[in-house]
Amino acid sequence: VSPRVSKQDIREQIWDYMEARNLADFPRPVHHRIPNFKGSYLACQNIKDLAVFARTQEVKVDPDKPLEGVRLLALQVIPFPEPEPWLLSGPPSPGGWQMCTVPHLERWCF
Repeated sequence: VSPRVSKQDIREQIWDYMEARNLADFPRPVHHRIPNFKGSYLACQNIKDLAVFARTQEVKVDPDKPLEGVRLLALQVIPFPEPEPWLLSGPPSPGGWQMCTVPHLERWCF
């Protein structure tokens, strides 16, 4: 790589390459974002086979679309704290209280 090539130049080349070869997945176009790519969800599933993931107690996952599979996997594998029942009997929030249940996880995290 030439010293005159900037990070932005490389990003532009990668974005153009992905779009030209139809490697990108929703959301499109990929320019000016961290691009999602076809197979990203399956790639995320490989994390469960890593020893470091099996013994971890917390995970930080960025909100980018390509990491959606990691967020869902982490919520399924790593213990997720549920609120104490007394917290739910207090004054309701403007939208009302909701229990922390698996059906709500997808709505809250994606």
